[in-house]
Amino acid sequence: MSLKDTLSQAEARRAKFEETYDQTVLKDTIAKYDEAQSLASKLSLFSSNETLDDLSTADLPYVLLKYHLGCLLFQVADPAQRSETLAKAEKSFSAFLGLVDDYSLAHIEDASTVRKYLKRTASADDQAKLDASDQRQARIERFRREKALEESIAALQKKSKVGGNNDDEENLRTLHLQSIRLAVSKALQEVEAISREQEILRMRPVDFQPRNSHGPSRAEREAQAEQATWRVDASRGKESLIDQSGRPLQPFVIAPSGSGSTRDRMRREVFRPDHSLPTMTIDEYLELERQRGGIISQADSTSRARSTAADSLGGTAREDAREETERRKAIDWDNFTEHNPKGAGNTMMNRG
Repeated sequence: MSLKDTLSQAEARRAKFEETYDQTVLKDTIAKYDEAQSLASKLSLFSSNETLDDLSTADLPYVLLKYHLGCLLFQVADPAQRSETLAKAEKSFSAFLGLVDDYSLAHIEDASTVRKYLKRTASADDQAKLDASDQRQARIERFRREKALEESIAALQKKSKVGGNNDDEENLRTLHLQSIRLAVSKALQEVEAISREQEILRMRPVDFQPRNSHGPSRAEREAQAEQATWRVDASRGKESLIDQSGRPLQPFVIAPSGSGSTRDRMRREVFRPDHSLPTMTIDEYLELERQRGGIISQADSTSRARSTAADSLGGTAREDAREETERRKAIDWDNFTEHNPKGAGNTMMNRG
């Protein structure tokens, strides 16, 4: 298989990984990029004695082989082999940056940073001397350069067409060069991230075990601690403590089982959470509230609704009866006043 076909397959698998982030696809993609890199080395496409003018446009895409390989290695999720994986990724990025430096492919503002990285002259003391504002300004400028390169690459991709004239060849070469410069800027960020992660890995405990390594898991350790039952302290010898009738023969102390149990118990009491832990589950709490009557079920709500409706109907009937009584009373009073006008019983004939 030719180098061009191998690179096409590697690019297709890398695109598939960027969609799925499947570790199996990632391993296959790394293997395909390794194959392409091996073919490129056998063909001797690059030489430190050449310049950029000696490098053909068709060979420019193969400059990014080591860059893509380093990016893929950096995304391998294997805690047990993380240090070795980071070392391989850093080696790939270093080879890429060395090739870029040989052909002077980096942006003019990134070229000095590339040389410092390759010579490892930027020590921790030199980095500490940099002011925070200077570091922030450098990151802002690098971000602006990346945005400008991305816009330029997008414009060239739209402009490029299939053909054999000089304009298409020049646009294609410019597109590859801009892609390489963008990769250089991102590679410098990746090596910084690798350096920080390696420093963290060096600070981890010697007996650190990754999650996927052999050994009891956290659930298993908790189960073992749960199974640790209380036992009788055997410091008084192997004599019997109680007789057949159950009467104790000598004083004894009940202590947790296992060696160093007192220390473990004190450690658990000291390093326990500073907040109150739950004493029951949500289902248990809801059941308790239901027994207390704090939760209304659907049947209870239906019966209450019916009783409320009945009370409403009864209240309406009583109100109607009261209004009818008042109306009859008013009618009777009107009839009385009509038949007995005011002053009808006060006549002169009643005087004595």
